Amino acid sequence: MRPRNRAFTLIELILAIAITAILAATVYASLMIATTTRDKASSTIGKDRTLSLALELVRRDLQSVPPPTGEMAGGFLGEDDSQQDVISFTTANSFLPPDGKLSDLINVSLELAEDTDDSDTFMLVRYITTNLLAPATTDPEEQILARGLTGWNVEYSDGSDWVDDWDSTQQDNTLPLAVRITLYHPDEDSKYSNSDDLMFTQIIAMPAGTRSDSILSGVGR
Repeated sequence: MRPRNRAFTLIELILAIAITAILAATVYASLMIATTTRDKASSTIGKDRTLSLALELVRRDLQSVPPPTGEMAGGFLGEDDSQQDVISFTTANSFLPPDGKLSDLINVSLELAEDTDDSDTFMLVRYITTNLLAPATTDPEEQILARGLTGWNVEYSDGSDWVDDWDSTQQDNTLPLAVRITLYHPDEDSKYSNSDDLMFTQIIAMPAGTRSDSILSGVGR
């Protein structure tokens, strides 16, 4: 007698389908976690890269500020306004215009303005005036350095402490030894953070900054 071929029972089929579904769900969940982690890391790195490039230009500006004692140099002013500080100064980090008749110094003002792409955030703007010899006041050029910020804070080192503002005309025509800049931006995935905002901080040394009462008074001369 021939042996009768045995087929799968309904219970066996249901168990096989259930096991397959569990395995597929596990693989899908793993892929989703990996994709989310990758996207979050890429977003964070991209944001940090943008802020790094913005602060690199600010660093070149600040490290090219001459001592505020000459006729063309002007003063160094850092105004404290919560997380919307303003810095104004003259810097040699510039270019000669096509006609070659203007000063190689420029006036720079750094401040936040409402982001034109998102009214809930701000953008860091660099306002520059290239013609310091112009007989009439001219409107500064605008350069957007970073977008999507919720605020920024600027502090100045006097050699012994960090202060919130700086006016070279009230500081014996001296510059701070260093400037500490902190940029605040929203956490794009707040469920993974206990804070509403993330911070990006950089300390920039001022080569021309000297204080006679500081242990660093010889630096930058």
